[in-house]
Amino acid sequence: LIPLVPSLMSTLDESLHQLEYLNKELEASQRKLMTFMAFLCHEIRNPLFVITSNISFMEDNGCHAISSDAQTQSIQAISQAADIMLRLVNDVLDISKLEAGKLELQEHEFDLRETLHAVVSSNQRLIQHRHAG
Repeated sequence: LIPLVPSLMSTLDESLHQLEYLNKELEASQRKLMTFMAFLCHEIRNPLFVITSNISFMEDNGCHAISSDAQTQSIQAISQAADIMLRLVNDVLDISKLEAGKLELQEHEFDLRETLHAVVSSNQRLIQHRHAG
């Protein structure tokens, strides 16, 4: 058994070197993925700003006064969905910053009831469509 020790040590050493190499490769892949995700989110956020800006313009300029209740509800649903998408994109960007060690946390209050209502409202048509089909 003692004559096998040098061979086992050599095998163990090679395995450790291989593990270190694979770990470095994994870390490099994760950095590339986070860079890609950050780039993608920036590209998605730009058109989302256009959507949310136009919805705000429609709401601020009384488009609801000349549209039906269904159209008003559709505009509100689009607005809520765009806001949720924008928050998701910003969350991914925050994760990218966190991974890069550049995230500054900020604490702020929010209305849980309002948040849950927005989630339910934004998915209401999808739920109705699925139950109808």
